[in-house]
Amino acid sequence: MDERVGRLEVDMRDVKAVLNDTVVPVLARIDERLNHTATKAELQGVRADLDGKIADLDHKMDGKLNDLERTIDGKLTDLEGRWNDKLANLEGRLSGTLTDLEGRWNDKLAGLEVRWNDRLTDLHVRLAEKPGKGFIVGTALTIVVGGITLIAATIAGMQYLQTHF
Repeated sequence: MDERVGRLEVDMRDVKAVLNDTVVPVLARIDERLNHTATKAELQGVRADLDGKIADLDHKMDGKLNDLERTIDGKLTDLEGRWNDKLANLEGRLSGTLTDLEGRWNDKLAGLEVRWNDRLTDLHVRLAEKPGKGFIVGTALTIVVGGITLIAATIAGMQYLQTHF
């Protein structure tokens, strides 16, 4: 058994040597790396710090958005006022132009009406100078009666000539 214990001690020395040469440096490097990683408490602290910064940023952004909204509302109100002024100005100019145009058209229509009435009056005067229906009908009847009388006289004259010659 002593022999076995001796061999075990030698083997254990070899194992210790291997561990000291390879495993211990690896463990030292792992330990160095773990020193740079955060603990759970440190992570909670960082998380709380980030939550605070996010809340501050949210508050600042709300303020900036409210400021932007007020600025845009002011600019929109100003723009609406300017457009209302421009529209009122345009409406006034158009109303004046339409009134002027209506006046000119009314003047032209009045001129046309005067010329039309003058032409109608002239036409009535010229038509009054021409014979009317009564005159034309009377003349036609006179011609017809005269023609009938002429025919009757011709027939009577022919009968007279036939009976006396």
